[in-house]
Amino acid sequence: MKKILIILSVLMTTVTAFAQQPEFAGRYESRFEMSNGEVIAYTLDLDDDGTFFFSSLKDLNTGEEKQELYAQGSWSTDDKNQLQLTTSEIDLDEVHTLDLTGTKAKVIAKPSKDKTKQNSAHLIIYDSKTPWLKGKKLERH
Repeated sequence: MKKILIILSVLMTTVTAFAQQPEFAGRYESRFEMSNGEVIAYTLDLDDDGTFFFSSLKDLNTGEEKQELYAQGSWSTDDKNQLQLTTSEIDLDEVHTLDLTGTKAKVIAKPSKDKTKQNSAHLIIYDSKTPWLKGKKLERH
């Protein structure tokens, strides 16, 4: 009986965690274009199935090659709208070289007054082993 209760508890926690995810799923972006032509862009795609794809582009307009970094993995949320990214070893390859394990963000959603429109939201990355990501704000599109 004790084992059944434990299994049910774990199952309910898992179902609850995945039930929260679709409201945060979507594309989050941040793009900066400087007057000298430099471009820095970040894109984070959170899929309904709990996986993510991240890309970072830096084009310093110096004639040199653009710097592009990619990551993929899984994501989850808690009841305080905290987002956590995890990159496992199988997610890393020649293209997806960025490990975002432990990266945490606060998702801030603003309900739309117009019920036919999607709620606006953004996220702010507040903790990451990748120092240049801390403090970045990405808008939902």
